[in-house]
Amino acid sequence: MGLFEESSEEHLAVGEASVFYLYSSVAVRRIYEFNKEAKIIVILRTLFLRKYSRFQFDNANRGHFYSGN
Repeated sequence: MGLFEESSEEHLAVGEASVFYLYSSVAVRRIYEFNKEAKIIVILRTLFLRKYSRFQFDNANRGHFYSGN
């Protein structure tokens, strides 16, 4: 797993962020099989705050190319 190859025991925590694990029917099982001590942290936002944040982002970046959703 090249993403974590520079991590070592001195790091308190190592990880990455992706919303796609929430939609996967196999991700949790595969993570557990890889590391039985892995912790999964989920942060949920209210729909209104998420939409407002996107509205602000779109207005701030008007005219700039952005390929996200």
